[in-house]
Amino acid sequence: RWLKDEFDVDDGSATTILNYFKEQNVVAKIPTDERLIIEGYVDASGNKSAIFHFPFGRRVNDALSRAYASILSSRLKSNVTVSVTDDSFMLTAPRSFRLEDVGGMLSASDLERVLRNAVRGSELFNQRFRHTATRSFMVLRNYKGKELSVARQQLRSSRLLDALHELEDFPVMSETYVEILTEVMDLEHAQEVLASLESGARRI
Repeated sequence: RWLKDEFDVDDGSATTILNYFKEQNVVAKIPTDERLIIEGYVDASGNKSAIFHFPFGRRVNDALSRAYASILSSRLKSNVTVSVTDDSFMLTAPRSFRLEDVGGMLSASDLERVLRNAVRGSELFNQRFRHTATRSFMVLRNYKGKELSVARQQLRSSRLLDALHELEDFPVMSETYVEILTEVMDLEHAQEVLASLESGARRI
């Protein structure tokens, strides 16, 4: 009755919505924006997964998932894969880990440092670096009136990145990090989520 009155839906739609929540409630508490759930399972291949029911949008979840995966990968000394949606993200590892330890692995103050390490050397970083280097005329599209092929541009970008990879404060490198952390991901709001967990405003 409440669903029908509040949202102007018919009997069938209200029943479907209600059943969706009842089915979820069988296996776990229903996550909200303040009560977050981390759900674990083992697949048929023996891989261990942790699903973070974090309803904060893809850009926030992209940042959080990469950072959690980086720390877990380092602790397990094995590769951790990531899947991301608007409402959740999943970490999958071939080795066992305690689900209870996962939520507290990452702090707001460490997030940016962990993320910088996580994206360095990734295909995402290489791609964004090419764009930034091209915009700053360190990699040219045209030279002496001739258009350079995409393959040649990528080669020059790769060589430039090899030369600059230790210089994080070099303007083109710095701009690449900023672009990834603020446009591809949402570092600021990801830090807010972690800070709210630390303060107790949200809980896992």
